[in-house]
Amino acid sequence: PSNRELTNQQIVMKYTLSQIAEICRGRLFGRDTTVDCVATDSRHSFGEEEQPLFVAIQGTHHDGHMFIADLYKRGIRAFMIEKPIDTMRYPEAGFVMVSRTLIALHALAADYRNKFKGKVVAITGSQGKSSVKEWLAQALSECGKRVFRSPRSYNSQLGVALSLLMIEGDEDIAVIEAGISKPGEMERLERMIRPDVGIFTTLSNEHSENFADNSDKAEQKAILFRNSRSVVYNSRYVLVENALQKIAPNAKLVNISDWLKRAPFEEAAESENGATAIATCHLLRCDIKRAEQAVADMRPVAMGFSLSEGLGDSLIVSDRHNTDLGSLSIALDYLSGVAGQREKMVILADIMFTNLPEGELYRRVGQMIKNAEVSHLIGIGTALMNNASRFECK
Repeated sequence: PSNRELTNQQIVMKYTLSQIAEICRGRLFGRDTTVDCVATDSRHSFGEEEQPLFVAIQGTHHDGHMFIADLYKRGIRAFMIEKPIDTMRYPEAGFVMVSRTLIALHALAADYRNKFKGKVVAITGSQGKSSVKEWLAQALSECGKRVFRSPRSYNSQLGVALSLLMIEGDEDIAVIEAGISKPGEMERLERMIRPDVGIFTTLSNEHSENFADNSDKAEQKAILFRNSRSVVYNSRYVLVENALQKIAPNAKLVNISDWLKRAPFEEAAESENGATAIATCHLLRCDIKRAEQAVADMRPVAMGFSLSEGLGDSLIVSDRHNTDLGSLSIALDYLSGVAGQREKMVILADIMFTNLPEGELYRRVGQMIKNAEVSHLIGIGTALMNNASRFECK
């Protein structure tokens, strides 16, 4: 974002460590440097122009503090920590010390979301969240809206925070996926996301072990929409309807059963996805005919990676996701993780759903390919051919 002019409606993810310390109720040690992105995975490939903040998350089976020394050697100069470390070993770095890094990251994400001038759509439910997110994002794009969507299944306590901090600020709409596994989690997600429009997809028996019953689970999920203006849902899930009426009494409830005839697919799940996308587009004042046509042209969204063995001891990673910069970054990290000492090749088609000018888009893609140490690129499409000079690999 720093490489292009910003309008008054745009924001940039840029904070000083002293600002972050104030937002997160932490203390700053060392240098007060500026950051423009956030990472929690030490394996992430950082761009040459990026100024990342590494947030050291301590979990049951991992501890991000263990990677600070290596990241410092790689040039990272900004860290958020929750355990005391010898900061004298890192004279050029700055450290924000907080009581819990995950909660502090939530506070930073909430502050950044508050600066966003566009609409925020949040999606929850037992099933279909990622598929509906993709269908909606594509339909909105076809309607001329600039859209951000959280990558893949970034719907956890950590994933939602990272998703919000990925918003570049010039989008009209941000679509955020949210999932919970136990009571109390949705309150934290709602404080970060604060959705204008909500989507409650389905309710099933999956992941019910931490809830009293399905009614309790529906109410816990509905907390995400307690301050939303509108919520799209399916009235055939009676517990969902009851939960929304109880938890979000001031929200306008939009039943997709009134929209199913506009998405006449053979599979019921596809019809529900399509009707949900169309109904939400209508709420967001899109051209309804364009939305219907976009949905009619869609097919089911295949999520996730598949990994298979190829000839000559090769490995093939298939990424069936709709490509954008966030998804490509995750895919390249995954590729690097499984490649080991093997050479890396990427086969990439033109990126269709983006708000960036073509030159800037492929400048960034070229940098990402370089950072991932990809040796060969096979590009498919006119835009990639036009920007071939931006790639340094074969």
